[in-house]
Amino acid sequence: MGFFYIVSLANRLAINNNQKKGFKMNNFDIEIEVLGSINNGYRLKVLVLDLGLFMYGWTARKSDKNTTGWWIQQQAIQVGGKWKHTPEFNKAIPLWQELEKKCIEAVDQYEENPPEVIDDKELTPEAISKGLDEAFEDMDKEKPSSAIPWMNG
Repeated sequence: MGFFYIVSLANRLAINNNQKKGFKMNNFDIEIEVLGSINNGYRLKVLVLDLGLFMYGWTARKSDKNTTGWWIQQQAIQVGGKWKHTPEFNKAIPLWQELEKKCIEAVDQYEENPPEVIDDKELTPEAISKGLDEAFEDMDKEKPSSAIPWMNG
């Protein structure tokens, strides 16, 4: 109960302070990181930098019911047989709407530019050494074997 109260109080204080400063409620500094895929979607890390909120356990799943094509679901824990979101959001205020929008943008971008998959066949000692040599070319033309003593033998 204490955690929910603290987050709620922090949100109210941030809203009150930002309204006094003329801060628009839909102008949050939000970062979303796609951590990897799950069944029919992705795991997300959600950061609201101006409020100091760092939230793991969010998911984006494909959905025909939503016009965006995605169902954004935040982390939840089971308490007394019921699921509780941590933290809870009023989905009618701009913060939730902005979070949902940024999550969808991050997932769309991730799907357009998926990370390069490196299989075990590509992780040969020669490939790793060549990659390190290329990385060190910009650093005083120094070879990894001379810069990192344990690589000499």
